[in-house]
Amino acid sequence: MGAMRVVALAVVAAAVVAAFAASPAPVALRTQLLAYEAPDGIHIVAVDGSGDRLLRGTEPRDQNPEWSPQGDRVVLWTDADGAGDVVVIDAGSGRRTRLTESAEQDVNTDWFPSWSPDGSTIVFNSDRDGGNEWTIYAMPAVGGPLRRVTTGWGPRFSPGGRLTFQLDGRLVTADADGRDRREFPTRNGRSWAPAWSPDGSGLAFITNEPFTSAPGQTSRNPTYEIGRMNADGGSYRRLTANRIRDGDPAISPDGRTIAFDSGRFGWSEVLLMDASGRHQRRLTHELEGDACCPSWRP
Repeated sequence: MGAMRVVALAVVAAAVVAAFAASPAPVALRTQLLAYEAPDGIHIVAVDGSGDRLLRGTEPRDQNPEWSPQGDRVVLWTDADGAGDVVVIDAGSGRRTRLTESAEQDVNTDWFPSWSPDGSTIVFNSDRDGGNEWTIYAMPAVGGPLRRVTTGWGPRFSPGGRLTFQLDGRLVTADADGRDRREFPTRNGRSWAPAWSPDGSGLAFITNEPFTSAPGQTSRNPTYEIGRMNADGGSYRRLTANRIRDGDPAISPDGRTIAFDSGRFGWSEVLLMDASGRHQRRLTHELEGDACCPSWRP
């Protein structure tokens, strides 16, 4: 009986080993990537700083990249032809699609584009209103008719589909048609470049609130720093304080990390920090020019 039991156990063990051997290897999680602007075009880099490379299809003077909600395309603006135009690049094939033709329409620039949460619409600033570059327009992400939305600067959508932008130094939110405007609480300084957390609980932004040496303190010496607040405007706090320009925040898909650019090296590089503002560390090493305007791939 003992010998038979040993044989039976051996057969079971062999079957288990064979089953594991026949099973497919676990699928590795996709490496978290960011896109950023550099003098030679849009770069892609892993969150650990590895694999830095040019995005397929990018060109010099491509600026302010933003990943689509699906993570398969990048929208940007370029002024390579002397006027700013909105361009979408397919991240897989590198195919470029120019969505606006400012130069042909005698418009100075279409710039700072951003996706709607479902990826169907792109909003951007333009001076199509007779030189007022603060006008926000919207168009289908595949191209098509433009519509004027409202007046403001640097439009970004919240996860819930509301626009957030700067107006007269204040952050304002409105519905997708520019109506139902609501101002965030004002502070001692200007705020702009809003970046929402993926869960919609809060946003980061640039502020020139004067400060001394630590977040929460103020003085007569304003500079560009990163701030953060809840979606209702509460729990306002500044995350950086170094008297050097810090800007263009972007919150990671899990909400735990903020990417931003900083001039603290004598030129601009992209850095990462915890959502609390701690553990600031350098991501890029763009030694031949500036790196800025990071965007996380969803």
